[in-house]
Amino acid sequence: MARPAFFSEEEISRAQELRDRATSVSEMQKALSVLLMAEAHLDAEKTAEILGISHRSVFRNRKKVRVQEDPSRPSWGGRRRAFMTVEEEEAFLAPWLQKAREGGVLTVPPIHAALVEKLGRPVPLSTTYRLLASYCQI
Repeated sequence: MARPAFFSEEEISRAQELRDRATSVSEMQKALSVLLMAEAHLDAEKTAEILGISHRSVFRNRKKVRVQEDPSRPSWGGRRRAFMTVEEEEAFLAPWLQKAREGGVLTVPPIHAALVEKLGRPVPLSTTYRLLASYCQI
């Protein structure tokens, strides 16, 4: 038998607030994932069945209510593995893009060699292609 879930008063009040101001099905499911378990004393399986979601989604929804989607909290998006800042990338590509605007032909090997030299370490050729793709309309 699974251990009983514990819900803090704050978590329950957040779920009630979310329920009262819900404007979408997903918001209502998040709120009810907490309230059905806390107030109706249903287990996760029965809650999932009533809401028409998976058993695991009940717990994910509960976590989202608990955390309240704090905007200051980092998300999974972003540039975690960037070698340079956006400004450094723009400065690096500026001479190459100017050459292309003047009618020159851009080839990747010289740009890649310059990138490797600037970074001081080997990087895959695909990195150079992605860098160019992010600044050029290909």
